[in-house]
Amino acid sequence: MSQVTLRQIALSIIVLISLPLAMVPAADARELLRNGDFESGKSGWNPWHCKGPGAVGVVYSVSEDARPGSTGKQSLQIDTTSPFACENFIRRSAYGLEGGKKYRVSIWYKIVAGGDPDGPVENVIAREQKEHTNQDRVDLYFDMTVDGKWKYVSGEFTAEQSTTAEDFYSLTVNPAPRGQGGAGGIIRIDDFSLWEFSPVALDTAVAATPLTEDGVLAKLLNVETGPEAKRSKGVEAGILGGFPYLRNEQVIYLWDKAENGSGLLRLRDLRSGRQLLAVDQAEATLWKIEAKSRGGQARTFGNVGVPCEVSFEASGGEAKLVFQWRQSSMQVKVQTRLVTGESLARSRMTINADGQALGLQTVTFPIVAGIEPLTAEGKQDKVLVSRRRGATRPSPVVSGESLFLDYPIEINLPMGALLGDGMGLYFGEEDEQANEKHLCWTPNEADGTLTYSAVHPVLGWGGDEPVTAYRSPGDVVMGPFQGDWFDAARIYRRWAITAPWCAKGLIHQREDYPQWLARVPYWTDGALRDKEGIEQEHVKHDFFDLPESLCHDYYYTFGFRHHDRNPEYLPPRIGTENYKRVIQDLRKRGVRVIPYVIGLLWNMTTESYRTEEAEKSAILGQSGDVIWTWAGGDDPQAAMCPHTQQWRDKLTSLSKELIGKYGFSGIYFDYFTVHKIDCWDQDHGHPIAGGNYWTKSVHELYEQVRSECREMDPQLMFCGENVAEWCIDVLDTCYEAGPESDTPIFLAIYHGYTQIFSGGLTYRFTPPFVGRQWLMGCQNGWLHQEYALATSPEPVYRRAGAFYKTLVQCHWEFARPYLGYGEMLRPPAITGALPTLDISVQDPSFTVNAVEGSAWRASDGSVGIFFVNYDDKSDHEFTWTKDLNEIAGIGADKKVQVTLWTPTGEKVLGEWSGGVVGTTMSLKSWGMIALKLEVVQ
Repeated sequence: MSQVTLRQIALSIIVLISLPLAMVPAADARELLRNGDFESGKSGWNPWHCKGPGAVGVVYSVSEDARPGSTGKQSLQIDTTSPFACENFIRRSAYGLEGGKKYRVSIWYKIVAGGDPDGPVENVIAREQKEHTNQDRVDLYFDMTVDGKWKYVSGEFTAEQSTTAEDFYSLTVNPAPRGQGGAGGIIRIDDFSLWEFSPVALDTAVAATPLTEDGVLAKLLNVETGPEAKRSKGVEAGILGGFPYLRNEQVIYLWDKAENGSGLLRLRDLRSGRQLLAVDQAEATLWKIEAKSRGGQARTFGNVGVPCEVSFEASGGEAKLVFQWRQSSMQVKVQTRLVTGESLARSRMTINADGQALGLQTVTFPIVAGIEPLTAEGKQDKVLVSRRRGATRPSPVVSGESLFLDYPIEINLPMGALLGDGMGLYFGEEDEQANEKHLCWTPNEADGTLTYSAVHPVLGWGGDEPVTAYRSPGDVVMGPFQGDWFDAARIYRRWAITAPWCAKGLIHQREDYPQWLARVPYWTDGALRDKEGIEQEHVKHDFFDLPESLCHDYYYTFGFRHHDRNPEYLPPRIGTENYKRVIQDLRKRGVRVIPYVIGLLWNMTTESYRTEEAEKSAILGQSGDVIWTWAGGDDPQAAMCPHTQQWRDKLTSLSKELIGKYGFSGIYFDYFTVHKIDCWDQDHGHPIAGGNYWTKSVHELYEQVRSECREMDPQLMFCGENVAEWCIDVLDTCYEAGPESDTPIFLAIYHGYTQIFSGGLTYRFTPPFVGRQWLMGCQNGWLHQEYALATSPEPVYRRAGAFYKTLVQCHWEFARPYLGYGEMLRPPAITGALPTLDISVQDPSFTVNAVEGSAWRASDGSVGIFFVNYDDKSDHEFTWTKDLNEIAGIGADKKVQVTLWTPTGEKVLGEWSGGVVGTTMSLKSWGMIALKLEVVQ
C-alpha cells in the first residue's frame, strides 16, 4: 500500500451575509456584505471543502491584527496545517444587488508566512461572482511577498441586468497550494467589502406601497430590519411590513401577517442561497386540530385566515416568536425559537379547549406547504425515512404518491429529511415519551412542491371524557442543513443520546448490560427439536471456532408450528430433561441459547385462555370485539393488552420458567415493537387510544420481565424483533433486516447505545447480506445457512464459509471496539473504476457498489476503518479518503499509527499525518480490509 496522492487544488473561502461598512471611499456608498471586518469573529463564515461542510488542511481563526485605519480590531487568519486534500472555502453571500448598477469589491490582506518560493502557498485570489455561475466575476490577486505589510486590492463590475435583490453574490478567498501544500502558511484578511457607488433613494410613493412577503424577504436579505426588532448575539426576531420573522446569519424564516393567521410563508437558506419554501398566503398553513363536540359532531380548526397575536423577544443568543390564537372554544399557542449559529427552528404548541363544548382528537403540527424541490423538478430528490435501519424514497413530486410514515411501528425514528444537491430540509420531533404520530410528505401537482405534516393522535382521545389540553412533548424541529443522510442522522443524534432510553450510557460500560452479548460476533438460527438439529449447532460452533456465540432457537416448542400455541410453549419438543442437558452442553462449549417468544398473542383455544379468563386482558377494538389474528397456526390468537397486569405477569412467569428451569440465557420477544394497537377496554385503566399508551405500556412490560428475571441471573439478555428506540434501556438488542439500506441512520444515531443483529432470510448466499451487516456494525445472524457454510461441498459454500468465518473472526479479535459498540463516523469516500452489483435474491432488490466501507470511533479515541469487496468475480483497486478531524478530532497536527488486521495477526503499516488520510489499495474478490488508526503520543 502507498499513501494516497492528494491532488493539487485551490482552497476556496467564500463569504456569506451583509456587514457594517468596511472601507467606503464614497460618502454615498452602500455596503452589502456583513461581517467582512470580522468584528463578530467568524460568525456566519462557513468553511467547506469539496465533500461538504468543514475545512481540510486549514484552520480559520480570529486575529487581533487589524489593517491600518480600520475602525475594527480584528481580522481573519488562515493557517495551512497539512496537504490540501481537496478544495476548501469559507463562504458568505451578499444580497441586494440590482441589475445594471455598478459595484466595487475590495479587500485588505497580509501575507505573514508561506508565500516564499518554497512555501506551502503559491498564490491567493479574492473572487466575487454571481451565485456560483462565473457571471460578473472579478478576481483580485494578492502580492505573495512575505513582508508583513497590509495591502489593498479592489475591482469593479456592473451587475447583470437580470439580477434581482434575491440573487446572491459569492465572495471567496482562494489560497492555492504549492505542490501538495502543507503546514506553515499564514494569511490574514480584513475589511472584505462589496458596495455600490450610487445607491438611489426610494421614491416616496414606492416606499409607501405595502410590502409583499417577497419584498420583506428582499429587505431582510439586504440587512433591512423591523424598527422594533429584538437582537441577541447575531440572531433576531421582529415584524417587518407586518410579517413576523426569525433570522440569523444562516437562515431566514418568514411568517404571514397576524391578521391572516401567520402560516409559514418563506424559508431562505443563506448558506446555499436557496429559497426552500414558497407558498401563497391563502395556503400558508401551520396547524390543524380535529375535535369532537359533546354531541359527537366532528369539528376542525386551522390557522389559515384566523387572526392571531404575535410577540417576539431575543436574549442569550436566542430569538423567539410567540403566536396566540384566541377563540371562544379553543386557544392555541405556538412558540418558535432560533439560536445563533443554528439553521434549525424549534417549535412547541399548547392547546386548551373548552371541555364543555369540545374534546381534542388529533393535532396536526407542523403543516409546512410549498416545499421547493432541491434538484431540477425534484427528479433527483430523495426523502430520508427511518424504516428498518434507514432508507430513501423518491420524492413524492416525482412518484406522484404521498409518503405515509407511522411512528413507532412503520418507522422507528420520528425524523426525516428531503435530500438533494448536497443539502437537505430536516424535520424531526424530540419526543422523550415516544408518542404515536403519523408523518406525511404530500405532492402538490399544481406547482411541483411538497407539503410535510405530522399528525398527533391525542392521548385518551377515544375515552368518554373529552381531552381538553395538549402540549408538545418536546421540540418540533425543522430547517435546512448542508450534507447528506449522515448529517441528518447527526442532527437527531444530538438530542437522542440525551433521551431517557440512553440514560444508562454506552453498552460496553453499563453494569446492567450482559457483556458477553457485547462480545458475541454472530448468532445462529437453531432448531433444537431433534438429534440432527442439535448436532448441527455443534458443527456450526466448531466451524467458526470462536469462544462465544449465540443460538436463537425457534423450534423448541411442542406445538405443530413453532408458535401456534402462544404462550403455552412448554414442555419442549424433546422433553424437559433432554432439553436442559442440550442447553447445558452448548453453554459449556461457549454457545448461549435464547428461546423465541411472541410477546403479543394468546391462543384462544388453549385451556389457559379459558380458565385464566384471558379475554379480560385482551385488546378490544373500537367495536368492542377482541382483536385477533391467525398468526402461527390454524387457531385464532388474541392480541393481549400490554398495560394489563395479567399479561405482564403471564410473560414474566413464562420467562422465569424458561430461564430458571431450562437454563436459557435470555428471551427473544417478537411482535411488540412492530405492532401498535389501540385498546378500547375501559376496564384496563389506561387512556383510550392515542398518545403513548402503547409505547409506555410495552416499555413497562419489558421492564418488569427484565427486572424480575435478572434477579435470577444478572447476565441475562433480552431481545426484541425490529428496532425501537424507546426500548433501548430495557432491550439489549433487536433483530432488524434491511441489507438493502445504504443510509443506516439508526446505527449512525444509536450504535454503541444498543446493538442490532441481522442478516436476511435468503437461503442463498450473497456477500452483501453478510458483508453489509458486518460493515454497518450489526452482529451477523439469521442466515439459515451457517450449517451449509460449514459442511457443503459446493464450491460457492466452501468459499463463502471462509469469507464469513474471516468476518466474524475479525470482529472477535480486532473490530469489536468499533463494529461492536463504537460510534459510527461518516463512511470513507471511495473512488475507482468500480462496478455496481444488482442483488435480487429477495424483495426488495437493491444495488451496491462492488467495494463499500465504514468508519468508527472507539471509546479510546482510535478509529477503525473497514472495507469489503462484494464482487464474486473480480479483485478491485480503489482509493479511499477519510477526514479524521470530523467527529474523531484527529487533526493534521497529529500522527496516527496504522495497523492492518489479518487472520494470522496484526501488522503495523506505518505512521500517517492526521486530518484527511487515505491511500490506494487492492482488495481481492470476497475480501475484507480492517484498519485501526490510533494517535501516536
